[in-house]
Amino acid sequence: MIPGLLSDDLVNALFRELTCYRATILQRPMSQREDWWGEHLALRRVVGQNTPALLGTAAHGSKVVVWFELEQKKSEWMIQETPMPEWIASTLCDDNTVGGSGPNLANLTCTYRVYDRVKESDILRGFSQDIHELLAGAATSLVQQWRRKELGQWAKLGWREWAIPSYPSKAPPCSEIRGAGRWRDGRGTPVTVEDLFNDIQHLRLLQAVPESIWAIFNRAVKLYVYGYLDWEFFTMSQHQAVMALETSLKRLFLDHLTLPVTLDLVTGTGDIIQSRVIEREPLTYQMLWDTARELFKTQQRSPDGEKLKVIVGGAPFPLSKGTLRDWAHSRGLISDSECVRLKYYFRLRDNWSHPEFTGRDWITWAYERLKGCALLINRMWARECHPKNLLWEHAFRKKPPWATSQNTVQ
Repeated sequence: MIPGLLSDDLVNALFRELTCYRATILQRPMSQREDWWGEHLALRRVVGQNTPALLGTAAHGSKVVVWFELEQKKSEWMIQETPMPEWIASTLCDDNTVGGSGPNLANLTCTYRVYDRVKESDILRGFSQDIHELLAGAATSLVQQWRRKELGQWAKLGWREWAIPSYPSKAPPCSEIRGAGRWRDGRGTPVTVEDLFNDIQHLRLLQAVPESIWAIFNRAVKLYVYGYLDWEFFTMSQHQAVMALETSLKRLFLDHLTLPVTLDLVTGTGDIIQSRVIEREPLTYQMLWDTARELFKTQQRSPDGEKLKVIVGGAPFPLSKGTLRDWAHSRGLISDSECVRLKYYFRLRDNWSHPEFTGRDWITWAYERLKGCALLINRMWARECHPKNLLWEHAFRKKPPWATSQNTVQ
């Protein structure tokens, strides 16, 4: 209670609203969209680190000023009458000023409001919304900081270069390309060959990514730039990009095994019914898959009717894209949101592999999907090969198994 400035009822109502907002952010389920996941994690982080907080208030003529600043976290919401900060006082023109700054877009650290004392209800509506927007703006800034740090870490690991053959001299664009355009300098302009080659410079793979996976993705970017000649290549490029993503999961699984590899057909209680041993090099996922299927053909259920499973490397063998994805998720190589995104890409892959109809994708769709696949491939192999000091807060809600105590956001 600040005698003469804000009533108890107003202060309590404001604190209840802010407490409810904080609980909603920290407890609600995470977004199912991967592209919102980083923003969700950043908002959780910003809200958790900066609320509840100390709010400031001061008289300004016949008006009352209230403000909120980041880095004022307390054990509970509090409000205190205090001299007005210079960053507020310098912006107030006269004693009749009403309104506020909204979130300070210059540094995203503070916000304030000026109200008539007789209109206290406006404080609850406007000021609490200002606080929400300030926290959301700080979260967006944090997402950008995370992305810059991730790219900086990757740059130190090194990039692979694409191998794209030259275009035929003066090759004409396909009819669809002639009808497409890009916004430049305030006006629409035709899509050029240079545009597509510039696009693929943002689709690089790390040196840590194996050559076999790079080769498949190189095919994807090759098809993307040759979409200038035939629009169908844009759809084909996406198919190859997801195939590279699937191959990446298979290769990661194989890298966690050592020869000789034993596949055991077991019951739910762990009793081994049959076994197969593979000693031949090079070991491939297809060899394991074929051997697992052979074991299942001999017997799929125990004498008690219990469904059997094949164990390799101490865990059930992932017979499908979905179980490969779940294996990577259990290892912390992909986060919850990335698991959701993989499921989406694999659904597209099945549609492209077994089409019931033909469709045409926009260049933007193809580019974003190639970019998404490259991002997931790079993250998996960076986490597998170079986990030390690698960023994790931008994708994981809790510290993954590969992260060390040194992994932290600076």
